[in-house]
Amino acid sequence: MRKLSSLLVAVMAIIQVNAQTFSTKEDSRADYFLTAGGYHDLTVHFENLTQEPIILAYEKVYVDFPSAWSFQLCDNRNCFTGFVDGDTFSAIQPGDESSSLKLTVYPQNVLDTGIVSYKIYNKYQPEDVDTIEYRIYVVWSASTPEVRIESNFKMYPNPVNNNLTVSNTSDVLTYSVFNASGQMIMHKDFAKATKDFKVDCSNIVNGVYIIQLLTENGLKSQQFIVSHN
Repeated sequence: MRKLSSLLVAVMAIIQVNAQTFSTKEDSRADYFLTAGGYHDLTVHFENLTQEPIILAYEKVYVDFPSAWSFQLCDNRNCFTGFVDGDTFSAIQPGDESSSLKLTVYPQNVLDTGIVSYKIYNKYQPEDVDTIEYRIYVVWSASTPEVRIESNFKMYPNPVNNNLTVSNTSDVLTYSVFNASGQMIMHKDFAKATKDFKVDCSNIVNGVYIIQLLTENGLKSQQFIVSHN
């Protein structure tokens, strides 16, 4: 009986150690389409899922950020004007979902794209980990509102030569294609909403493009490459 009790205690301890201790309130990976003027706060909040305070740490994974843009990176304890290699949050109390990793971007009226990625983990339970990725596009005019866009639809082949096949889980009402300078080069309104369609890329020059879908659930976008052999 003692052996069984000891085994149960050990199993419960393992389960507790491997349990998820925090979650993100927003998608941890998302595209942000920003206007060229002013500043924009890109924020991912974290919630403590335990009954005890936790301390989150973060480490830089990848940064490709235009030198013409200014920025500030803040956790719930410090703010930085550089992309630090790593730091820690102040303790996050049980149930608290106000703590965040906030990237404030000042595009300085410069059209460009950037990617910033950080690994987030429990300092005392490092196997509980997530990756935050900000994919930033400053491609529209200053009169266009800021939009945060999800990108969970299928698109293939990528790179594409002729026809790009798009498959979404919800009905698509329209789609638009933008070039790297933010110019809309293609747009289509569907007479009847559809989940699957093809985009003719045969007359588009080689390069990087963004396709934006207007669906019944909101906006979605992904980047694709046109490459004619």
